[in-house]
Amino acid sequence: MWIVDLALRRPYTFIVLAISIVISGGLACLIVDMRMPGMSGLELQRQMAFANSHIPIIFITAYAEDNRRTQALEAGAVAFLYKPFQEGELLNAIDAALKDS
Repeated sequence: MWIVDLALRRPYTFIVLAISIVISGGLACLIVDMRMPGMSGLELQRQMAFANSHIPIIFITAYAEDNRRTQALEAGAVAFLYKPFQEGELLNAIDAALKDS
């Protein structure tokens, strides 16, 4: 669980590591919280687009952020889920992401 420890103790380092994994093609999809320490979900999406990454993104948030939802979806996000969400919602979003990749 070193990755969880890294995410909690050094969030910026974790984000850089995550971007590196994404760019190298090591993931099929990303599930990203809109509010993360060090970088927002939208900023991560912009960084991935800048790096020409086409990995599908599923956004999750506990906040009513309809304007950010619109931004994320217009920029190519597969789904935008509000917490708490049902397991089926997440599984459907992952299924859609994997079909798109």
